[in-house]
Amino acid sequence: ERQPEAAAVRLGMPYIFAHLSIGNIITLITALLLERRIVVQCADLAVLTSTVMALPWLVRPFSWQTSFIPLVPPSLYTFLAAPVPYIAGVLTYPVGGYDNDVVVVHMEADQVVGADDLPRLQRVDELSVKLGPPHDHLSEPSTSSDFSRRLKLSVDQATLREVLDGVLVILSSELRTMIPMREIRGHCLQHHNGPPPIELTPEAKASWLATVPPKETAFMSQLLDTQIFASRLAEEAGAFEALPQTSMTADKGGEGESAEMSKEVVEELTAQLAKVTRRLA
Repeated sequence: ERQPEAAAVRLGMPYIFAHLSIGNIITLITALLLERRIVVQCADLAVLTSTVMALPWLVRPFSWQTSFIPLVPPSLYTFLAAPVPYIAGVLTYPVGGYDNDVVVVHMEADQVVGADDLPRLQRVDELSVKLGPPHDHLSEPSTSSDFSRRLKLSVDQATLREVLDGVLVILSSELRTMIPMREIRGHCLQHHNGPPPIELTPEAKASWLATVPPKETAFMSQLLDTQIFASRLAEEAGAFEALPQTSMTADKGGEGESAEMSKEVVEELTAQLAKVTRRLA
């Protein structure tokens, strides 16, 4: 685990999972994957900056590629109108408000607004079923603080870290299986006639989307146009080109084996999380 990631996870994830409901966390994952403009608003500076720093790690193995500002001072609030994807933190509500398509996270109120038009992927939404129980054992409604939800007082730091580590590994494994990069790369290769790098051409995009269930097409189509997807595709292509020829010829079989291994890892981690949450009950 790289140091910046370790710090972001250690400091920010407890705030995300303590102060936000699991449904709002899933909505944020969707907004991150689709590279929306995202603003976190919170009057507590430590909660604000730590939350913003941690958000990109919710969608690993994808990496956020565009603007990222943990704290935007009021003098620079005009930046929030920029027509580019970003993650930004603000302490107060801007005088001019937010654009309608900005996804705004109100930490104190446990609210995410501006996300109604996001196309949804059922498999992402279903993560709430798997991650809901451990979340419920970490977070509870609060009437005695500035936040509508808080970390349960009975949760010690060791248990908190154990649960969050498991949740993040499950999230990463699930996203790897939900978005089949090798399959998409195969369509790219079918429609690629020149030298590297392998890119997602309009023909390759249309070819793969034709294999996607209709209810998933809107989400997947937007995902394929993001910079985080392009970066991930380049990583996959680079890793594939670095393989020895014997490994490349056996790639199809290896892909199935990797998918099965990922499924087993997720199932094992889910079982471990269940044990931890039973201890918390």
